[in-house]
Amino acid sequence: MKMNKARMRSMAYLLPLMVIPLLVATPAHAVPCPGPGALWSQCPDVANGLVFPSDGATPQVVADDFFLSGPQVTAVRWWGAFEGNSSARPTSFWIAIWDNKIGASPSQVLQSYTVPFGDTGEQLEGVQSGLDIFSYEVELPTAFDTAGALDKFWISIQALGGSGWLWLTSVDQLSIPPYYGLDVAESFQAAGPLGVGSQWGGSAMSPEVDMAFELAATAVPEPGPLLLLAAGLVSAGLWGRSTLKRS
Repeated sequence: MKMNKARMRSMAYLLPLMVIPLLVATPAHAVPCPGPGALWSQCPDVANGLVFPSDGATPQVVADDFFLSGPQVTAVRWWGAFEGNSSARPTSFWIAIWDNKIGASPSQVLQSYTVPFGDTGEQLEGVQSGLDIFSYEVELPTAFDTAGALDKFWISIQALGGSGWLWLTSVDQLSIPPYYGLDVAESFQAAGPLGVGSQWGGSAMSPEVDMAFELAATAVPEPGPLLLLAAGLVSAGLWGRSTLKRS
């Protein structure tokens, strides 16, 4: 059956409009765990995890341990929520890497980063007991080098700006490579950020938990297949319109 030019022209105009609702209705892509370039993973327990304040207004900072020896960490991913589903957002996140003190506790800051909130790519991951759970991901401005005699470190993540941010716990303690975060996460009364060489002053948290975070060698995700399909359809629609105009 032949289709007249008027009908073909109307379909060419409609094609991009059909793609737009598809994009709008599709939820944000959840950050996978383990994600691209993962070096150490403690994946989030979005369904049943606990949340702990790690916010400069509390003030409290939470740290958890990890094991790496050799690779450079260039990206960090983490998961959390906001007390009472507050719409307030932090101005930034303070991320610090600590060395390990004998007795399994953070010792002093080896390297720290203050990352603007707008650079963390907040995405809604799910809802737990009415609390929205979000993921964050950032490429570090300077890589953290784990080469050397140490293989156990601690990472602390704290929101700055009075947003009531809560750090989510991990779904399990299995990590990459296959170590277990056997030590209890620790908390410290500090408003952050603390400079390199600052001493830890906290104690073990109860119950015993591991926090949800991932260290990686990259923070650049590949385009999702749906986005590529949509871009192709839009391009096809624009090409169809230009073709019909010439005919």
